[in-house]
Amino acid sequence: MLLINILKENEDMALDKFSFVNKFFYKRLITLSFLFPIFLYCILTNNFFSKFIILFTSLILGYEWFNITQKKNIFYLFIFNFLIFLNLLFSINTVFTTSLILTFLFSLLIVFSLFFQNKKDTESILYLFYGYMFISIPFIIFFKIKSDINGQYILLWLLIVITSSDILSYFFGNLIKGPKILPNTSPSKTFSGTIIGIILGTFLGIIFFINFLNVNISYFFIFLFSAILAISGFFGDIFMSKIKRKFNKKDSSNFLPGHGGFLDRYDSFSFSLIILFFLEFFI
Repeated sequence: MLLINILKENEDMALDKFSFVNKFFYKRLITLSFLFPIFLYCILTNNFFSKFIILFTSLILGYEWFNITQKKNIFYLFIFNFLIFLNLLFSINTVFTTSLILTFLFSLLIVFSLFFQNKKDTESILYLFYGYMFISIPFIIFFKIKSDINGQYILLWLLIVITSSDILSYFFGNLIKGPKILPNTSPSKTFSGTIIGIILGTFLGIIFFINFLNVNISYFFIFLFSAILAISGFFGDIFMSKIKRKFNKKDSSNFLPGHGGFLDRYDSFSFSLIILFFLEFFI
């Protein structure tokens, strides 16, 4: 009788575990199935609508960052988003070097405003500067890589690695559970899920690279670069989690069911795009 009760308890625990995975994982997967074609569209096309999607997304990202790090001030929100929008609008129509110069000049406007603030507001303005760079620079790199030879395939490679690493880390982390990597910063991330997600994301990245990127480099470097991208996505996620925990926020917003906000999806890509910019010189 005792054995039957123990088996029943284990069965109930297993069912609870799978029901948890089903409840949140499938909600996350459904949202991702909606976002993934939009990502593909923005990578593979260069028309007005794809540019509009990117610019509109940057405004949402700016709003979410402002909502996390700032007090409610509509004027500052307008200026912050206006600078991001204007910078990216220019970046779409200029060369990469000019885009970086514009980013630097616009960022000076935010830094310069520190001199007109009380000491209590200094940290607040600094976080506007961090957010401006965090949102603007990866998008500028995205435009730059997209215009290069094989650029669209390189971005698709990044998309495969980051998306698969993220969704598989979430799935196996909740299925296997185990010790947390950074319980105070990102309570949902476990060693088991993160390691499996990075390994499988790297593997899928290798498969895509070999089949679709006509580049003459060794298998070792294909593996190494795919792994670096997968790991960089993890650090981007941790960075955003650190920001949210500092300001006592769980998610950047509730726009995306199962994910939180757009920043909760963008964080992995932001760091990975910066890393990809340097890796592209070897591809």
